[in-house]
Amino acid sequence: MIVTRVSPLTKKVNRMQIPMKAQDFVTAMEAWKNGAYIQDAFPNLNATEREFIKTGYSIEDQEVVFNGEGL
Repeated sequence: MIVTRVSPLTKKVNRMQIPMKAQDFVTAMEAWKNGAYIQDAFPNLNATEREFIKTGYSIEDQEVVFNGEGL
């Protein structure tokens, strides 16, 4: 599914293809909002995908924010 977020760094609208079905995404979001760690709510996503969901940072934004060191 395509997830849309606004980057707090650039204020741009970013979209990322997340390899989840919509209902699974909704269930994971509920778990995360109810206190689960994001890595537990979205165990099949990589750190870049989880950071995008959490913050809205695109891959390029993450490179800037994390000084190219990755997650």
